[in-house]
Amino acid sequence: MVLAALLGPAIEGGEARADGVPERASAPPRVETTGCPPSWERELRQAIAVEIGATSGDEDGGPTPGAPRAEASPSTLSFRCGGDRVFVAAGGPASGAHLDRTLSLDDLPSATAPRVVALAAVELLAALDPALRRQLRAQAAASAVRPRQPAPAAAEDRRLSLSASGVYRAFVAPAGLHAWGGALDGRRASAGGGWSLGFGLEVASGERSASLGQTSALLASARATAGARGRPGAGPLALSFEVGARGGVARLAGRSGDSDVLASTVVRPWAGPVAVVAAQLGVGWFCTELATEAGWAAVSATGLVNDGSALAASGPWIALSLGVGIRPR
Repeated sequence: MVLAALLGPAIEGGEARADGVPERASAPPRVETTGCPPSWERELRQAIAVEIGATSGDEDGGPTPGAPRAEASPSTLSFRCGGDRVFVAAGGPASGAHLDRTLSLDDLPSATAPRVVALAAVELLAALDPALRRQLRAQAAASAVRPRQPAPAAAEDRRLSLSASGVYRAFVAPAGLHAWGGALDGRRASAGGGWSLGFGLEVASGERSASLGQTSALLASARATAGARGRPGAGPLALSFEVGARGGVARLAGRSGDSDVLASTVVRPWAGPVAVVAAQLGVGWFCTELATEAGWAAVSATGLVNDGSALAASGPWIALSLGVGIRPR
């Protein structure tokens, strides 16, 4: 138990049983609280009962149905909270024997304060009660020889991932380009996993028939995003939502079988804001990623045929990608 180290000096001087008969677990002492938070009384009872190995059900505030009741304890523990301090007093089984101690709440984390205070109270009570000292020592010895069960391994959350994906991109506009291609993407997550940075390079191409022949486009672009990241249930699946920008160049070309038609090739920039939603399933060093992207081409590239738009990287766009990759760290 936790108290073994705290009670070393007191236990060493206590009585020892030589008959080898295990001593019955002590009943929880009577607990009194004054001025403490409402939730403290139950938490104190639970922590005290766990430390002394009580099984009467008193740690839950009452007896457990069907369970044998431990005999009434002659010991008492009182807790009085005031300001930033808590005053702990222990009354032992011997009439008139008592010890007290004052703890500063400023030095204790609020979430664990009741347990720390309960441990200090049991320490005081054990100093007054030889039977409790023997019991705590026996429990500590049993815990030392009991084989420890390995803690279940949590799913590993690697912070960096690199993936290669197939991409479909469509511009939702008159004569909007529909392109297929590939991308190299990376994602860097924060140490706590609450946010991530995304980056990527993509090349895609598409064609469209025109009145005088065929038009084609080759898109090359880069993406930079940042946003939130989470792992539902701390499992292998990670979800992220990021916003940022994508920009690049579009090579637009036309061709025709009619020698009287003048065909040309131009290179135009295109760029705009983007939002990405991605789901990544990782196992060890490997991962699979599915992402959806939406954006709007604030800077557009358009190919013309007879002064009319024939092929365009303009207006809103959507893109889907599916890929596999590695998570080196």
